[in-house]
Amino acid sequence: MFRITRIFAIAGGVLMAAAAAALSGYLHVDATRSALELAEDHNVGLAQALGNAMRDRILELTTNPDHPAIHPPVTDVHAAVVEQLRGLNVAKVKIYDVRGMTIFSTEERQIGEDKKANLGFQQALGGTVASELTFRNSFSAFEGVIEDRNLLSSYVPLRERDGGVGSVFEIYQDVTGLLHLLSIRQWTQTATIAAAFAGAFLVLLMLVRWAETQVRRHHDESIKHAADAARAESANRTKTDFLATMSHELRTPLNAILGFSDMIHGEVLGPTGNSRYREYAGDIHTSANHLLDIINDILDMARIEAGKVDIEPVVIGLQRFTESAHTMVRTQADAGKVTLHTRVDPAVSEFVTDERILRQIALNLLTNAIKFTPTGGTVTLTLSGAGANRLALIVEDTGIGMRPEDIPRALAPFSQLDNTLTRQHRGTGLGLSLANRFVGLLGGHLAIRSAPGQGTCITVTLPAKVDTSLSAAA
Repeated sequence: MFRITRIFAIAGGVLMAAAAAALSGYLHVDATRSALELAEDHNVGLAQALGNAMRDRILELTTNPDHPAIHPPVTDVHAAVVEQLRGLNVAKVKIYDVRGMTIFSTEERQIGEDKKANLGFQQALGGTVASELTFRNSFSAFEGVIEDRNLLSSYVPLRERDGGVGSVFEIYQDVTGLLHLLSIRQWTQTATIAAAFAGAFLVLLMLVRWAETQVRRHHDESIKHAADAARAESANRTKTDFLATMSHELRTPLNAILGFSDMIHGEVLGPTGNSRYREYAGDIHTSANHLLDIINDILDMARIEAGKVDIEPVVIGLQRFTESAHTMVRTQADAGKVTLHTRVDPAVSEFVTDERILRQIALNLLTNAIKFTPTGGTVTLTLSGAGANRLALIVEDTGIGMRPEDIPRALAPFSQLDNTLTRQHRGTGLGLSLANRFVGLLGGHLAIRSAPGQGTCITVTLPAKVDTSLSAAA
């Protein structure tokens, strides 16, 4: 799947090699051009020096062209040219008059040749230096035949005092050694550039390889996390289905236990014969009720997680709802000697929501508050408006309270805070968590304000009209 390094290695290697070759070639061409320009300047300087030194003899040759090879000035010019060329890389010198006639050459047999059609001569006659680089397998130089040479021939105009071109020099300079040195320099530069590019390429390749390794690792981790999440989701669904099934299975025998223990306690079919049996029957009934409450909590949580809670909105009268909630928890409050207060904002008489879910929220919050409020404490249920089209259900107690950092644990399923009073009231730890889940089903928000020893205030804010499109899955 991942071919980043391979692609980069191939493409990057090709591009680096091409860039190195292009840069090396450019440097070689530039160096060669500069060297040939210097060689041409040398030819021009030599021609001007010869022209100035032999101006009179050259003038005599141009005015007496008959039999130039045996004319006395030719011999004088040849001697002067040979003397000037001693120790230089000059292979041949020619002089042309304005007609294109070769009036002098270090190779005597070429004297008298007509060069007026030569482009280099024509350009020089116009006043411009013309040079050409050629390779010769064999060349007749003034010192003898030379082989395998690179020669730069330059046509150089020689001007008279009046500014006009009086004659043209052609000088052949042997640049074989110069080009050889440039070639060596080119290979050195190429090797240096290639090494620099290779080093940079290796660094980039290592970076790309590292990046690919990181991408591969993150990809593998993502796949693993996705698989783990899928397994966890599957396990959670299995757990939820199991809890829902088992809760239903447990409720049936518990209802029987509750019914029969209630009959025994009430001696419906006659005296039990012993008061202790009647007390035991009452204990069985109480314990079965507690166990049924736990099972109902687990069942409710399972139904929420399974997305099987349907919202059925109805119009609810707040005063009636508050009285009903008070009645359902009064026995628990009286048993714990906790005073229970209810308040209803007269400005808000009714609103539309799921009554069963709202009752479950209120009962969970009230029973939880009563359970963790010591003897002599108070629990208050308040229903009031909370801005435009919002309702606030507030449960406030004077109980043990909790630290702010413990609030997330209190809202987590199956979690209880570790203190003396909580250990006295063991349960599933689903009270607040269930209430929070139910509030979410109705599109509301639950907030907790609490401090150790200062009680707890839980505020539930709900829309005045529940959205029927909400579901447990949301």
